[in-house]
Amino acid sequence: MTPHLIITLTIAGAAMVLLLTERLRADLVALLVVVALGTSGVLTSEETFSGFSRSAVITLLAIFILAAGLERSGITRWVGDLLIRIAGTGEQRLVVTVMLAGAFLSLFMNNIAAAAVLLPAVSGAAKRSGVNPTRLLMPLAFGTILGGMATLLTTANIVVSSLLRDRGLPGFGLLDFAPLGLPIVVAGIAYVALWGRRLLPARSPADLFEDMQRQEANLAEVYHLGETLSRAGVPAGSRLAGQTLAGSGLREAYGVNVLAIEREGRILRAPAADLELRAEDVLLLTGEIAGSGAGDDLDRLPPRHWRERDLESRSVVLVEAVLAPRSDLIGRTLRETRFRDRYGMSVLAIWRAGRSLRTGLTDL
Repeated sequence: MTPHLIITLTIAGAAMVLLLTERLRADLVALLVVVALGTSGVLTSEETFSGFSRSAVITLLAIFILAAGLERSGITRWVGDLLIRIAGTGEQRLVVTVMLAGAFLSLFMNNIAAAAVLLPAVSGAAKRSGVNPTRLLMPLAFGTILGGMATLLTTANIVVSSLLRDRGLPGFGLLDFAPLGLPIVVAGIAYVALWGRRLLPARSPADLFEDMQRQEANLAEVYHLGETLSRAGVPAGSRLAGQTLAGSGLREAYGVNVLAIEREGRILRAPAADLELRAEDVLLLTGEIAGSGAGDDLDRLPPRHWRERDLESRSVVLVEAVLAPRSDLIGRTLRETRFRDRYGMSVLAIWRAGRSLRTGLTDL
């Protein structure tokens, strides 16, 4: 390998990393590549700036200027709104009209610009007609891509034509692509309208994301807390009656923690350690009741379905927390850290390796 080749590969690799990581804007990375190749001696100063005078670059600039002019004058928006009004509210007609509009505009302007110009009109039409925006925006993208293939005014076509001219060959004309491109446009629109639209997503990614958030918001179900939550009553004559939570020894004797107490029709969530237990109290416990004397001190009650709102109040919330990379809790058990005394919170479950751990948490 020659030194110039090594330098070129190094610069190309660095540019690829910057583009993939998005640390810098793509246009800034491109300019830095030009400067690096020039200052390293791989390219002469004349070769470094020769790209800015190529016909392909000038043509692309002209296309963006034309697109901006059409947008500012309102012509493209008027055309888009007109086509949408003609289509009515039927999904199939809307799909065909949107693709025709996208293909028509992309004949004269960049694909991205054509899609951006029609985007507001298409979104508004979807809202007015009650059609899911996803089922129109995807055909819009297909239409602009198909239309861009039918003329010279597409980035790839312009670059190829410019390369041909640089090698002394005749370049492509404006409509040289039309004999092949236009039939492809017609075939593509017909396919999407007649068959392809059945394969379009019925719901938008935004709707799916909202559903996922709604489902995940109920932490009690996500962590399957209902499988380790239980209710037990304090019968008359139980040794627990008259004792505080701290002095009851429930955690040490039976391996359970008290999350709430049902008393006289009220729910006392996250009870204080000095709260005195009474006969007829119903305890909401986390953990499996163990120990030989549990039957004398507690009456097990039938299980029920728990939701997040059952465990929350104005002063008590169910939260999901993630350990920081340098947390001093890492490598230590909840018992060792005295987690409840230190933070005033009870750990109901731990998510590890894709599953919920709900038992034996104090020594985990």
